[in-house]
Amino acid sequence: DEHDHGPETLGDAAPEGIRFTKEQAWRSDILVSRLAPEPFSGIIKSGGEILAMPRERHVITARTSGIVEYSKNDLVAGADVFGGEELMTIQGQDLARENIAVEYASAQARFEQSRSEYERRLKLFREQAISERQFIETRSGYITDSIRYHNIKQSYRSGGLKILAPIAGHIHELKVSQGEYVETGQLIATVSSEQRFLLKADVPQHYFDRIQSIVSANFRTSYYDKVWDLQDFNGRLLAIGSSVAENNQYLPVYFEARNNGQLLEGAFVEFYLKTETIENCIIVPLEAVLEEQGKYYVYVQASGEIFRKQEIITGDNNGIVYLVQAGLSEGERIVTRGSMLLKTASMSTSLPGHSHQH
Repeated sequence: DEHDHGPETLGDAAPEGIRFTKEQAWRSDILVSRLAPEPFSGIIKSGGEILAMPRERHVITARTSGIVEYSKNDLVAGADVFGGEELMTIQGQDLARENIAVEYASAQARFEQSRSEYERRLKLFREQAISERQFIETRSGYITDSIRYHNIKQSYRSGGLKILAPIAGHIHELKVSQGEYVETGQLIATVSSEQRFLLKADVPQHYFDRIQSIVSANFRTSYYDKVWDLQDFNGRLLAIGSSVAENNQYLPVYFEARNNGQLLEGAFVEFYLKTETIENCIIVPLEAVLEEQGKYYVYVQASGEIFRKQEIITGDNNGIVYLVQAGLSEGERIVTRGSMLLKTASMSTSLPGHSHQH
């Protein structure tokens, strides 16, 4: 059968608080948790950014002068590459000077000549027909010419010098175009693996007395609302700056983090830097706390279905939880999720009737 219940009275000015039935709680996303003492780290708030790890970015420079010829059509900034993949060649056939083809032929000729001379003198040395000093000079020249030739040979292909990706990752910057002339030593491209990132926090100078006690961090990126714990990224503290750069009023603190696909190089970051740990604290999630005219409060479960609004005094927050300095005690049960539902219920004198099917 079907029963139609009359309106449920909520948020009356009853001294005991707001009535919110178990049935309503089941239908709502409300979570009640018992407070227990927990450790809490002191917090320094600062801004910062996500940077490339120096060892995760490799610079590619031209090892010879010549004309750039792309080895793949989809070579653009952002393209994925694998380690050792051929990206382009530097061709020199059409150049009168600094021609890689001529350089390769010259290196090959010198190597073959040095090898022939070395083999001839090795025979004479074994027959004691030349001095040890003469033999060592010949061997040294052969080694030098051999290294030079094989260095070019391993990258040389049909009149050009191959440019290979030094690591697996993606093209971060592409500095040259198809058909462009480059000179020896010129920057051609940078390749980033982006497996790990450098997180740099810029800490105001007035925290100098606390900066050495920083041990870890929570952070929120500019493009994502979630607050992350550095541990979510297998992160660690790398270094704490002890001096201020010129024209900069901040002390740098560096963290390393493994990229799980959520980190974006160059993005702005809001940091909650964790310092010394305080034991036996009362802490509550940020979403449990409501603000009204500059005051903060939570809902405490006074009895099974009765909740009362409790003003609290908050301390630091780490982006995830508040430290509660006054207003709550160990063992109390508070609404940690769904506080807004209770606030809405308290502002309403009644809810419309509802029906049950049995």
